[in-house]
Order: sequence, then structure tokens, then C-alpha cells
Amino acid sequence: MFDLEPHISAKAYLALECSSKERHEYVEGTLHSMAGGSGRHNRISLNITAHFLAAAPSSCRIYQEGMKLRAAETLSYYPDVMAVCTPEPADTYFETEPCVLVEVLSPST
Repeated sequence: MFDLEPHISAKAYLALECSSKERHEYVEGTLHSMAGGSGRHNRISLNITAHFLAAAPSSCRIYQEGMKLRAAETLSYYPDVMAVCTPEPADTYFETEPCVLVEVLSPST
């Protein structure tokens, strides 16, 4: 990941992500481009997602890689796998209250 534009507002970040072909994480006003994962990384994430889908109550939402987690006003990430079992959020472009997060790590992280 590398920095793009210095100090962009949270509102501008969310608007940018809705139209961007690339994904970015947002950390205290700075955008960080997301690198693509390996095939192994994707298979591990998919297997975890499949297990969550089979085990979670139907009221829960399970996401793999494409849904933002807004951890705070100035922090937005794309977890590899996320389970959310709270009512639907007002904004459909991010979640704020996951009950489970999974990050698949590689030797470089």
C-alpha cells in the first residue's frame, strides 16, 4: 500500500470509494491503495467465508473483502472476512459493528 492524497476528509473518502475502480483504506485522513492478494490468500478467505455462511444465523451478514468497516470517523478498512449480526446500517456502503473480523496474513505482513 502507498499513500495517495494527503489529508482527505472522511466524507470525500466515502464519495471517492463509491466511484473508484480501486479500493483504498482510510487512516486519519490518508488514503492507502489496496494491493491484490495471492490465490492462496483468496482461497483461505473464501474457505473462512463459506464456514461463516454455513454457521451464522440468517440475521447475520457475512462479507468477504469488498465491504468497508468504518472503525471510527477517521478509520475505514476492508477486512478479509467480516460477520455482522446487528440491524442493517443506515449507510449501505460500510459496516460499523462487526461481531467477527478475520485478516488473512502473509509472510510480508
